[in-house]
Amino acid sequence: MAIILIYYHRNIPSYLGLGARVLLLLFFFTGVMCNEVLVPRNIDAVLGKNITLGCQIQVGSNLSLTQSSWERRVASSTVTLAVYNPEFGTSITDEYVGRLSFLSASRHDATVLLENVDFADAGVYTCKVATFPMGNKQASTTVNIMVEPKVYVSASSAPLLDGGNETVVATCRAERALPPAEVSWESDLFGRSQEHQQKESDGTATTWVSYSWRPTRHTQKLSLTCVVRHPALQTELRSTHWLNVQFAPEIVLKSIGDWLVGGTDSHLQCRANANPPVGSLTWSRLDGPMPEGVDVVNGTLYFMRPLQQNDSGVYRCTVENDIDTRSRETRVWIRARPSVQINEAMTLENGTHYQKVTCSAAGGKPEAVVSWLVYDQEPNNVAFSVTTETLQHSNSTFTQTSTLHLPMHLMHEGNVTCVVNHPALANSTHVKVKVQTFVTPVVTMNTTLLQDEGEEFQVVTCKAMNGRPAARLSWSLSGDTAEARNISMDVGSKIEMDMDTDTETAISSRRFPAHLHEGWNITCMVMHPTFPSEQRRTVTFPTYRFSAMRVLTPNGVAVRHVLVDEGQSNVTFQLEVTGNVPRYQVNCIKEDGPLSADMNVMGSSLQVMGPVGLHHAGKYKCQASYYNHKASVELEMQVAPREVQEAPVAPNVTIQTWEETNHRIIQCSAADAVPVANVSWVLPEGLLATIRPNSTLQNSAHTVSVALLLPVCLSEEHRVQCVIEHPALLETDIREMTIPACLAGPEVNVSITTTRENGTRYTLVTCRADSNKPAATITWSLSDDHGGNSISWSEGVQTANWTSPSGSATVVSTAPIPTLSFFGRTLACIVTHKALAEPVRRETWIPAVDPPKLSVSFIMHPNSPLCLIVCESSWEMGTFNLSWVLPLNNTGRAVQRSGNVTGRFWANSTYEFLLDLHEGQNLTCQVKNEHISAEKTVHIPQYYISSLKLLNPVSSTAVQRVSLKMHLHNQRISLKVCGKIPAFNITCVRSDDSPVRTKGAAIVFPSPVSLHDAGLYTCRASFHHHSATLSVQVEVTEEDQELCKCPEMCIKPQTAQK
Repeated sequence: MAIILIYYHRNIPSYLGLGARVLLLLFFFTGVMCNEVLVPRNIDAVLGKNITLGCQIQVGSNLSLTQSSWERRVASSTVTLAVYNPEFGTSITDEYVGRLSFLSASRHDATVLLENVDFADAGVYTCKVATFPMGNKQASTTVNIMVEPKVYVSASSAPLLDGGNETVVATCRAERALPPAEVSWESDLFGRSQEHQQKESDGTATTWVSYSWRPTRHTQKLSLTCVVRHPALQTELRSTHWLNVQFAPEIVLKSIGDWLVGGTDSHLQCRANANPPVGSLTWSRLDGPMPEGVDVVNGTLYFMRPLQQNDSGVYRCTVENDIDTRSRETRVWIRARPSVQINEAMTLENGTHYQKVTCSAAGGKPEAVVSWLVYDQEPNNVAFSVTTETLQHSNSTFTQTSTLHLPMHLMHEGNVTCVVNHPALANSTHVKVKVQTFVTPVVTMNTTLLQDEGEEFQVVTCKAMNGRPAARLSWSLSGDTAEARNISMDVGSKIEMDMDTDTETAISSRRFPAHLHEGWNITCMVMHPTFPSEQRRTVTFPTYRFSAMRVLTPNGVAVRHVLVDEGQSNVTFQLEVTGNVPRYQVNCIKEDGPLSADMNVMGSSLQVMGPVGLHHAGKYKCQASYYNHKASVELEMQVAPREVQEAPVAPNVTIQTWEETNHRIIQCSAADAVPVANVSWVLPEGLLATIRPNSTLQNSAHTVSVALLLPVCLSEEHRVQCVIEHPALLETDIREMTIPACLAGPEVNVSITTTRENGTRYTLVTCRADSNKPAATITWSLSDDHGGNSISWSEGVQTANWTSPSGSATVVSTAPIPTLSFFGRTLACIVTHKALAEPVRRETWIPAVDPPKLSVSFIMHPNSPLCLIVCESSWEMGTFNLSWVLPLNNTGRAVQRSGNVTGRFWANSTYEFLLDLHEGQNLTCQVKNEHISAEKTVHIPQYYISSLKLLNPVSSTAVQRVSLKMHLHNQRISLKVCGKIPAFNITCVRSDDSPVRTKGAAIVFPSPVSLHDAGLYTCRASFHHHSATLSVQVEVTEEDQELCKCPEMCIKPQTAQK
């Protein structure tokens, strides 16, 4: 037994749960033999519309159709409705003419169309088939009549009132339906539904559902949805009913503005929500008449003038609509901002300093709240007290006064804060008050040595600086006796004010004779409220003493014996006195009496006023004294008699000039002079030279020579002077000499060329220097590869020079540099010449070398599963290595080749691989040698085949079906390969694996098509390892027939259960 699934495209209404256009019918066969007459078991028809009575006939090839017909059972008899005879055509019973017709009568199909279905059309219909030689076969189907409901939604006749009793809100009706319709309400409300149903005379039924609910204003504009479901409807019907609940005004009052005296931006806003809409809105005042200068605009009460104190009161907004009248009140307080004032005062209570700070918030309405912050916190110390006073004025305003009582010694900061809070203030008002605080003074003590009328006094000063209040100062002496007090004097005491810091400095000074108070301790005692106890500062006066007394030479050497020459002038002996005495007095005497008249003591020096005579020889004693402190030193002076000197002899002055290898020498000589002459050179600014002196003595005559060493060649002319001084010369002898400038320095030119030798490329740098004689010298230096230090270069350098008839000298030097080894470095030509103060340096950059250019390509063989990538390059600069940079564990094969053609090196590398090994990857070719490197990347595309599609018209089934016409030749089934591939190969086979002829992307049938060509074809599109498969069921039909687009699915029969 078999079940065949057939898809019909008909305008037959579907029941709930089925598709709107596709009706799935299960056909069961009846009769003795299989696969003969197939009809649907049941058909649902809609009143007044058309239905199709399907009848499919399966006739074996050995049978012939004699006739097919449709019959209907009426009461106890059977009526024939329509007949089809292959020979005579179709025939319709008179009763059904115009309503019943065959759709496409044939030996396989007896389907008829029944139009304008009525209730009388319900019943059993039989499709009967007569065949030869098997006889009659038939199958029956039952037609059921359905009626679409007519849907209405009606609202309640009575209005819905807020807070009213439960009532019917709306009713939904589905009239005259067969079968009865399913009716329901959908809503977010908490109501209840009640269903009713009434049978009609024609067999239909009317269903209505009422919805009851207690109305509230909060559901205004909500909705109910009536939902009707019926088999004759393609989709459910939905109808929305909007609720309209009437309610009294709902009033919202809003006070806008700050309501300050004199304000102009305050008003009262009245808004009402009502259904039906508001009829009237009025404002009134309950505690008095409505003030003048107000106006109502769009429900808002505006004060058209500055606010006054008497505008305070209770205002009412009254709103009316058809349902009711409602009102709401609000109280308006006209507020006044307080003004804040601060006062402060200081008091002394029981020896303790206090401050009283008063903060007043005056003229406020309502009364303000005044508080204090000390150290940013409320004062909670018992030492701080706060008193508050409230005063109400006749105009209903208030003054709030708060007084903070605080001890000064507990204040570590100079501010307290008064905080005023008031409804008329957007934020709290903070007023900082500067209060007096104690400030600890800085105590210092110093001594000063003062001279007065030849006496020294120690002045001691004690200071307590920048304190609040001023400190009290007193004194204590270690030898505090009546005598001590008598000999000490109070210089004075004072108090200095610092207006910037509001602090005071206490100063007290005392004066003591220095020599009478050596080693005494003097103490200053300081009292201040911030000190826990008396503070003391003590100084100790120094004890004086002499350490030593010495005689020093002008070189600073201490001596006791000195030798001076007779007739020597300006002889002074320095007397060094060490110790800590503030001053001292020096007196000197000679062993045989006082000092001579031409000797004197000046400060710490013993001086001989005139030329030294033989009478100055002897022993001297000098003493330094300061009151009772003394120190002394002895000195013995010896006088050497004067020698008789020879008469002076003037020098013989000469100047000589000569040249050595690298210098020009000018020598100035003063020869045969008695005594020795003084010889020096005076050089102009900018002339650098070396001075080399020399002197000799022969037969009591002195010869002095001073040589001046100069460069052989100077860039400009100079004048030099030799200066000779001698007693025999009436005036200084000055010899002047002009040193001429040399000729101009050499002219330097540099050129660069390239050459190749033995396969190596060189950069030739030529440096030429043209100059006057002598010829210049050329050397070379080459920078290192980092551009830092340079090295001398001489490898392969060739130098030539010649002299022209005019006397000029030319030097040419050529340096060959291997370009590949040193490209990018700097080569310097260095020219030296006597006319140059510094060598001339000309730098040349060795040109950069471009790396070999790479060419990469990706090649796919059409008849091979392998792919190739090829990398090629050539270079005239030298050899190199060429290779592919490949991932690890690759299984491809690489081949390298290289050679040399006409001095140019070439290389290539070919890599062979399967496409799936590197698909979608980037592969890099690299060229490298010891000097250069370069690389280039080739991308291997990512290919794919997404699907293989059929371009011929097909049926939409799991296995696509294509129809070919019988006996026609050159028919084809066209295919399309979808994806990303450059080429593809298509092969097709039949179900028995026999090959099928293809051409391009198509299966071709060059010969006339026969039934033998029908069957299942499988095609495969491939590109390397990518592929896609498609199965096609090929049907062969007559030229005047179309392929039935009814895919079949066979199900094996089940054994009947007993």
